[in-house]
Formats: sequence, structure tokens, C-alpha cells
Amino acid sequence: MSAFLESVPPPLLANGTAPAPRSIDTAPADDRFGLRLPSGVRELALTIIAAVLVLAALRLASDFLIPLVVTILTAYALNTPVRLLQRLRIPRAAAALIVMLALVGGVSAAGYRFSDQAASAITHLPEATVKLRHALRSLQAGTSGPMQALQRAAAELDEVATDATGSTTVRGASRVQVVQPAAANLRKSLWLGSMSLLGFSGQLVLLVLLAYFMLASGDLFKQKLVRLSGSNLATRRKTSLVIDDINHAVSRFLLIMTVSGAFVAIAAAAAFSTIGLKQAVVWGIVGGLLNTVPYFGAATALCILFVVALLQFGTLQMALLVASLYLVCTATEGLLLKPWLIGRGARMNNVAVFLSLLFWGWLWGPWGMLLAFPVMMVIKVVADHIEKLRPLGELLGE
Repeated sequence: MSAFLESVPPPLLANGTAPAPRSIDTAPADDRFGLRLPSGVRELALTIIAAVLVLAALRLASDFLIPLVVTILTAYALNTPVRLLQRLRIPRAAAALIVMLALVGGVSAAGYRFSDQAASAITHLPEATVKLRHALRSLQAGTSGPMQALQRAAAELDEVATDATGSTTVRGASRVQVVQPAAANLRKSLWLGSMSLLGFSGQLVLLVLLAYFMLASGDLFKQKLVRLSGSNLATRRKTSLVIDDINHAVSRFLLIMTVSGAFVAIAAAAAFSTIGLKQAVVWGIVGGLLNTVPYFGAATALCILFVVALLQFGTLQMALLVASLYLVCTATEGLLLKPWLIGRGARMNNVAVFLSLLFWGWLWGPWGMLLAFPVMMVIKVVADHIEKLRPLGELLGE
């Protein structure tokens, strides 16, 4: 029977020709379900899915990526002194070793030098907290303004809510709370602290070694990336140009941040010493370090210094004076020094910088806010050299 059916010719069409054979599953998936999505919609959907996957990967791999980015930036910052030593006919590996030893020794000496002042500040922290509480109480008792009215209204609302819900408290009943012995808590805290310190020390040693290997390798990875970009000469030249622009932008940014932070730290420490603020050098360094984070860093340092001055002097006038001195230092750095150092091509508009701080702060926390500007600067350099990404570079630039 099957042989007979196969021998029967297919019916002819009206024009006398045989119909074309029908293929199975040749239609796209969206046509089979009665859907036909435009190509632009499909590309947009794939782009959104890829962006979500990249964000998830950045979030999950933050413990690995943040130290890696910090190490790369450190290597960029130390590349200039290594090249200066190379000009003195010192081998690259030896020059990198000298610079890394100088960095580790300098940081250790500075930490040992200011450890006494930091310990003194921590020791007086409970006393400072008591002073702050008394100062706030005296301020609250001496004024009868809108804050007191709001507090009274909140208390009355609490009473009304309690009456409406009918909640009552059982007299004579006491809450039972299980308290773990203090010795066990102390042993647990010491054990966790020791393990955290050991892990941090091991990670720090690995990062120092990684930075040294990156410095000693020189342009090795640049040459590899250029070779991997393709056999086309124009593509290799463009890849080399992009890498050179990234190196220049990151190196210049790190130089600007170092000079600006040092200026703010020195100026603030000198101003604080003049008015008699305790641990002036420590608070000057704190102000200089926090000033490297755009917008949020200076605002955080301003609040910290205001509280510190209020705790030491006990008057709002001196606290405002300390905050004003720091504000003058940051304003001088932001209005005069930084615009002179930053090149026109490396600038980004304020809206892009602010949004990048919010985004990377949400993604990586405080470290993200610290690394937001250099990361976005690299993205801008890459976007300026790629045709399809030039709209992004235009959005980020001034």
C-alpha cells in the first residue's frame, strides 16, 4: 500500500506545474506561534537580557573584582616612578621591586607614625559620646521650636494608636531574655576578628604581589591585546590607540586625585592645628582621603569634622568654624586646582558623575563610589573610539 501511494504523482496546479514540496519547521519560532517580532525589538530584548546578566555577574563577583580594580589602579599610579627608574638604566623588574618596597615601607611608617593619634581618638570616643549627648540635651532644653512640637505630636499619636488598637500590657509579667555568657562572646569575637585579620592580611599580600607582577611585565599585556585584536593593521592600530588613551586617562586621574587629596589634607591639617583641634593631622588626612570621592566624600568629611569639633570644643561656633575651614580647603581645590589639572577631553558632566556614583555605590557599596569615576572614565574612552558606542561617550562628556 505504501509503495502504491508513493508511486501516485502529486496533483498538478492550474498552470500545469507541480506544487513545491513543503518543508517542516522552516518558519521562525515566533511565526509558528502566530507572533512576528521586529528585528529591533529582538535586539533590544537581547541587549536588556545581556545587561541584566552583566550586572548580576558584577554584583556576585564583587569580592574578586573590587580588589582587582584597586590593584590595577595602584599599578597605573606606580608606573610613572618605575619608568623614571628605568631611565637610570635600572631593569624593569628591579625598578618595580624598589617602588613596591618604597610604597609598603612608606604606608607602614605612616601607619605607625599616626597610630598613637588614632588610638587616642578611639580611646576618647566614649567620653566624646557623652559630651555629644549632653550638648544635644542642652540644645533641646534651651529651645522650644518646631522640633519640640513635632516630638509632642508624635508622642500624642503614639498614645492615640495605642488606645485605638486596644493593646494592653500584663502587669507583673517580665520579659525573659537569654544572655550568652560574656566569656563565650569574647572568645567568639576574638576568633572571628583573628580570622578576618588573617584573611585580610593574606589578601593584601596577594594584591601586593599582583601589583608587582603587573609593574614588572610592562607593556606585555598591551602587546598581547593588540595581537589578539586581529590581523588587520588598522584594527591593531586602533586597539593600541585605545589602550594608550586609557593609560593616559587613568594615570592623569590618579595624579590629579593624589595631588588634590594631598593639598586638602595638608591645608586642612594646618588650619586645624592653628585653631587647636586635637589630632589635627589625622583629621586632615581623613578629610583628604574622603575628598577623593566626588560630592559624597566631602559631605561625609564635613559632617565628621563638625561632630568632632563639637565634641572637643562644646560650642556650635567652633564646630562651624572647623567645618568652614575644611569647606574653604575643598572649595579652593575644586575651583582652582582641579580644573587646572584636568584636561578638557577627560571631563564628564556633573549629571553623569552623580549618576555613576549612585549606580556603582548601589552595586559595590563604598568601594563602588570610590572607583566610580575611574571606571566611568575608562568606559568613556572606549566609547569615544567605537562607532556604535559614541552616543554613550557623548552622554558622559561635557
